[in-house]
Amino acid sequence: MNTQQRIERLNTFISEGRLIRNEWTGEDGQGRETACLLAAISPEVAESWAEKDCPSDLMPEWFARLTPWIDDTGSEEHWPEVIKKYANLASRWHVLSADDWERLEYKTKRIALIEARKHTNDTEVLKCVDGVIVLINRWLAGDKPAIEVWSAAESAASAEIAARSAASAARIAARNAAASAARNAAASAARNAASAADRMIDEILDALESLIEERE
Repeated sequence: MNTQQRIERLNTFISEGRLIRNEWTGEDGQGRETACLLAAISPEVAESWAEKDCPSDLMPEWFARLTPWIDDTGSEEHWPEVIKKYANLASRWHVLSADDWERLEYKTKRIALIEARKHTNDTEVLKCVDGVIVLINRWLAGDKPAIEVWSAAESAASAEIAARSAASAARIAARNAAASAARNAAASAARNAASAADRMIDEILDALESLIEERE
């Protein structure tokens, strides 16, 4: 199956209402095949349920692994717009080089870190996150840090965030021991998570579109 056929397959799933979320594949009430965003564009993934089987000439593996998150994580209200934009960009991203995709990967990491820092006031966590953002900005500006510098910054950030997140989770759990309070907290967290995902998905797809427009 060539790329054009893959795009046509994806658009057919969208137009016929056969694109699904939170599952790889299935059947609708009429017995028709349904598929998630990645499985719709890649029959190989529909067969194996593994992102790694998405053809590398269609998209790099890191973006294939990100695609189910794009499909599943945002709000229900925003999802139709997201999948249509993704399909449009998929039909155009053949103009991108390997370097372009790598650039998008670093921009995607920066988007995720900038969003993450909005959800904490912990100065030590913010310091670690900001250190990684600085290195990403250096990379995007053409001043690529050495591997050792990346490793040190990422290790420090991972350890600090993990420790702080665990402590925070324990405090929240203690405060919300009552079942009703826990349910309210979970609902609020879900709404906030969907809103954050919507923001990140939009920024990632906008960054992808900008790169495509530069090459078209």
